[in-house]
Amino acid sequence: MESVEKLLNGMSIYVRRAWDAKMPIGWEIPPRYIFDYELLYVKEGRLLITIDNQPFEGEEGDLFFIPPGKIHYIKSVGNEKVRQPHIHFDFYYDDKSKDLEIPLTMPKKEQFVREDILTEALQIPYKMTFKNHFEIENLILSLIAEAGSDNPFKGIKQKAHMFELLYLVFNYKNINRENYSKGNALKLVTEANAFMQNNCDRALSTAEIATAVGYSTNYFVELYKSISYISPIKYHEKLRMEKAKNLLLSTSLSVSEISEMLGFNNLYAFSRSFKRMFGLSPSEFKVKGSVATARS
Repeated sequence: MESVEKLLNGMSIYVRRAWDAKMPIGWEIPPRYIFDYELLYVKEGRLLITIDNQPFEGEEGDLFFIPPGKIHYIKSVGNEKVRQPHIHFDFYYDDKSKDLEIPLTMPKKEQFVREDILTEALQIPYKMTFKNHFEIENLILSLIAEAGSDNPFKGIKQKAHMFELLYLVFNYKNINRENYSKGNALKLVTEANAFMQNNCDRALSTAEIATAVGYSTNYFVELYKSISYISPIKYHEKLRMEKAKNLLLSTSLSVSEISEMLGFNNLYAFSRSFKRMFGLSPSEFKVKGSVATARS
């Protein structure tokens, strides 16, 4: 999870192409691979897309994720024209971002291809069918509209849309699960977090938190982690340690007094938890914070 967090914190999305393509009957793209990432949305018609030797049928509302370096083949199906808004993007911006072309045929073997750092790390499927595909559609079409704008700051709006879009893509498996409502899950997390924030002065068990919000323990943990990507106990520990850090920096309380105030059984347990979170013991942190304050 730490590696995923590091990956996402480093995002600097660059949108290379955002185009609402309307293709004729019988349209197809021969086998090729691309140098960047592509999101292809089917707004009208039907497609057959083969990615990495896996065939997928696409119809209105389906979204396809094509990573760099994956050989794929696209063709329309039936007697309908295809409308397929699509976006080419880099996850990180660098010196090559503006210069890479989007090949229509198989590129030369020596051509540069970006490393695919997303598919495995985030378990992104090639094909996604969202229950509420209109949210995806609106984001993609809004992004495409910005691409055609003359506003010199359009890149900011494009990035904003892309962050929302990628949140849905990265979180696809959780959003589309049928055993709970996303709204209920968000409400549960909000209520659980409020309970934990109000109880930073003592240790909590998972069962106690689950009871406070009216759920069985196992079901509560499953829902909580699906939204927060962290266990409730881990979140509660972070809250207590952040409070400890603030008390160390802003009060004259001793480490022992703060440990007692936060409900730790002994000073050793408090120090161990603090050092695991911040890499310093409470005493070391307090000294370091005092020196920094004196210098400023």
